[in-house]
Amino acid sequence: MQSERLKKVQDQMLTLNSLCSVLGLDFKQTVSGVHPSLGVSEGPRSVNSETINQLAIAIQEVRKVKLQRMQRVKTGSFKI
Repeated sequence: MQSERLKKVQDQMLTLNSLCSVLGLDFKQTVSGVHPSLGVSEGPRSVNSETINQLAIAIQEVRKVKLQRMQRVKTGSFKI
């Protein structure tokens, strides 16, 4: 069960990292906002259900930012 949750956390963190990279957002700051243990490179990470849910919410929020930016580019209402 714990290995399942760990895999889920890792997959979500990879997704979040990709989205942050594309959007120029600070990945470590983003995951630290979900849970402080996720922003460190060493040591145990939180893999409880709440962390998994919070990662899913963070992914949704970053995807919203991506969609908003795409809409601005599409409509030409972006600033350089």
